[in-house]
Amino acid sequence: MNYSFPKILALSILFVYSLNAFAQKEAKPQVFVYGSSIASFAVAMQCAQSDVAVVWAFDGNEFVSELNKDSFSIANAENLDGGIFMDLLMQVANHDLPNDSVAQVVKRNITTRIFNNAIESLLAKQPKLKVLKNQQVKQIAFSKKDWNVALSDKSKFSVSAVFDGSPQQELANFLKLADSDSAVAMKPIAQFSANELRTLIASGESEGEIYGINLPSLLSIQRDGFYALTKIQGLGNSTNEMPFHANIGQAIGATMAYTAFFKTTTDKIDVRKLQSELLKFNARIVPYQDIEIQDSNFQKIQRFGLSGILMGKQLGNRYVLDCLDSVKIAEVKAPILRFSSRSQLWFKNQDADFFELSEFQDFLKIISFRDASAGAIRDREFESFFERHVNHSASPKVSRYLFATAIETFCKLFDVKISQSGIILR
Repeated sequence: MNYSFPKILALSILFVYSLNAFAQKEAKPQVFVYGSSIASFAVAMQCAQSDVAVVWAFDGNEFVSELNKDSFSIANAENLDGGIFMDLLMQVANHDLPNDSVAQVVKRNITTRIFNNAIESLLAKQPKLKVLKNQQVKQIAFSKKDWNVALSDKSKFSVSAVFDGSPQQELANFLKLADSDSAVAMKPIAQFSANELRTLIASGESEGEIYGINLPSLLSIQRDGFYALTKIQGLGNSTNEMPFHANIGQAIGATMAYTAFFKTTTDKIDVRKLQSELLKFNARIVPYQDIEIQDSNFQKIQRFGLSGILMGKQLGNRYVLDCLDSVKIAEVKAPILRFSSRSQLWFKNQDADFFELSEFQDFLKIISFRDASAGAIRDREFESFFERHVNHSASPKVSRYLFATAIETFCKLFDVKISQSGIILR
C-alpha cells in the first residue's frame, strides 16, 4: 500500500498527538480539598507540589471567600511569611525570588483582582491539581481506608484524605463533627520545649502573638485522614491571619500528600521527611524574625532550629535567634550529647562559659568526623567556611548565627531521626 508524503506526515502527527494525550491522561485524585479559602488553596498547592493528584472544589466562583472587598491589607509582623503564601506575594509583585522586604510592601495594599490572578497563575503551574468551581458536596462517607465523595455535577472520587476549608465547615457538619471533637489549642512558640520544637511543622501570627503547630498537635485534630482548620482553637479569622492560615494549610497538605504518596498511615510519618518536604518549598517553619528568607543560610538555620539544640528567644513581641549573642556551652551541652556521644571528648576538658573561635573548629571536627580519611578534605572545608563567615576583628566568642550555620554545615544534626514526640533516635 502506497502513501503520499502528506498522508505519512499527517499520520505521524496524529500518532504523536495520541501519545501525548495518553501521557497527559488525568491522574486519579488521591486527596480532596473543599472550600474557597486561603488554607484550602495552600493545602491543594502543597499536595500537587508533592506530586499527589488533588481535586480542589468549592461552591462559588472565587478562590478565596475571605476577600469581599476590592482591596485589602495584611498587618502581620515582619519576616514571618514563607512557603506558598510567600510565593503568592511574590507572584503579586512579579518578583522572582522570596524576599521579606518585598513581601512587606505588597501586604500594605493588595488589589483583590490581582491577588486572584496570582492564585490562578500558581495553580496553572500544577498539572496534578484540578479545580472545580460552583460545586457542592452531596455525599461524603468513610469506608475502610478511603473517603468517598460525590459532587453536585455527579463527579465521584475515592480518596485517602480530605480537607474541609469551607467557611461554614459544610463537610464537618455533613459528618456531624463538632468543633470541640479532637480540638487542639494553639501554643505560643516561645513556650515550646525542645522536643516540641523538633516536630514543628507550621508557625505564624494570630492576633499579635506568634504561635506554632507541631505534628502531634496536627495529627490530634484529624480523623481517618479528615482535616478541618476549625479544630485549631484560638486561630483568628481576619485578613491579618491569612499568612498563618496558609502556613497551616501547607503543613496539612504536606501531611495528606505524605500518607497518600507512600500509601501509609499518619502514625508512620517520618517527621524529618515531612519537614524536609516543607523546606523544599521554602516553608518558614521556625519563625526566626531576625533571619530574612533571602539570607544565604536561611535553609540551614531552619534545619538547625528544628534540631532543638539552641532555643529561640522572645524579645519584646519578636521571636528571634538573636544572631549576634554568644553561645553558652552549658546551654547546648545536654542536647549535643544526646545527638553525639563523641562530643563528651570535647566537653570533659572545658571549663569556659562560652564557645570561643579558637576552639570551635576542634569541637566541630569531633562531632562531625566519621572516619580519619575525611580529615584532609574537612580541613579545607573548615578553612573556606570560616574565611567566609568570621570577622576576626569582632568578638572571639562564637555567635549564635555562626554556631547555627556551622553545626548544620558540618554536623547535619537535622538528619538524625526523631520520633513523632521529638525524641532523638540514635
